[in-house]
Amino acid sequence: MDILIGNLSGSEILSGELSGNSTLTGELKAPKQVDRPIYEGAHEITPTEEVQILETEGKAVNENIVINPIPSNYGRITWDGRVITVS
Repeated sequence: MDILIGNLSGSEILSGELSGNSTLTGELKAPKQVDRPIYEGAHEITPTEEVQILETEGKAVNENIVINPIPSNYGRITWDGRVITVS
């Protein structure tokens, strides 16, 4: 079995070199890069009592989205089936 060694580089157009003692035939395809709109919404959120949706579907997100911890001054409500406790 002959070995081919190759390097490819590029983004939309790939170029490269092959070396070895065999002949390579075939077609090289790369998926077309899809241009997506950039997400421009919040990148840092703090939990609330309401559902929060970050509209990222179908968009490119260029920086991390940070979900902060629940603030220490938020009260916690528990119920044991008889007594409600706010702490």
